Amino acid sequence: MGDLIEKDLKDAKPGKGKRKLVDGNGLELWIMPSGAKYWRFRFSYGGKRPELQLGSYPKKSLKQARIDADKARALVSSGVNPVEQRRQERDALKATMANTFGAASEEWFAFRSRSWKEKTSSQVRDYLNKDLLPALRNRPLDSITTRELSTLTTKIEERGAPDVAKKVRQWLAHIYSYARANGWTKSDPVRDLASLHLPQHGGENYPHLPIAELPTLLRELHSFQASPFVKGAAMLALWTANRPGVTRTLRWSEIDLDAALWTITKGRKGMKLGYAHLTPLPAQAIAMLRELNDLSGSFEYVFIGNEADQRWCRECTPQTSRLSWASNCAWVSPLD
Repeated sequence: MGDLIEKDLKDAKPGKGKRKLVDGNGLELWIMPSGAKYWRFRFSYGGKRPELQLGSYPKKSLKQARIDADKARALVSSGVNPVEQRRQERDALKATMANTFGAASEEWFAFRSRSWKEKTSSQVRDYLNKDLLPALRNRPLDSITTRELSTLTTKIEERGAPDVAKKVRQWLAHIYSYARANGWTKSDPVRDLASLHLPQHGGENYPHLPIAELPTLLRELHSFQASPFVKGAAMLALWTANRPGVTRTLRWSEIDLDAALWTITKGRKGMKLGYAHLTPLPAQAIAMLRELNDLSGSFEYVFIGNEADQRWCRECTPQTSRLSWASNCAWVSPLD
């Protein structure tokens, strides 16, 4: 048993430089200036004093650190350098992982996903699970050919998913690049893959609305016989210039009618880069939202959906916070 107790570890404060607490028999806890704490086991081997890293505290407890130090000490007593043994085990693991595409892709995903947003990570995970791993999981990296990958991505295109096929080719290139950087393979079957696929014609973006046509749009929108939710969402998009997805999913909890403010919290789904956003609302928007509150005020969202055959209007909706509809209403919702 060493000299340290848990209170010593918890109370240890960082200083200007590195410092250590000695537990005895070679086990030490190093405290970094940043406050991080790491276990180290120092031992004599071949006339030198190497050290073995045992992990961080408190992730690794004092009890477990002592157990690991005892195991390392037993190796030293049997003539084995625990630092060298760990290196050999790590190299053997890398060599094993290099044998299959599945192992290499999982290692690549674990590494890259640490810097991705959740949406990107989930998307790449889907591509791996649905399109890549079922066909390539157990294939040796060195034996996969360009033709084999071309056949795989062509099948994805033929099912009507050219964008997915394009993404898959990108992930394949990244996986092989990562595998080569780690020394797991020298192969690059993705390099000439693009030569076996015709380029996709890019889609056309919807044109913007010229200022000169704005009055016509407003007149048409005013006279258009549609649900008040459809017209309200369209007008709010024009009044605020917020992103379409954010406007469509507006919640009553985000609106302060008295203060004429629309508050979007940080991380709100649909907001570019996840920024918080505060939108002042004009008087026209407040008037429109007060009318809609009679229709959807008991729901989470302002612009609620509906079934295709449901019709409603303000005349047939009771002055309550719930919806009702009738077949002879003037408003017909095209939300579908």
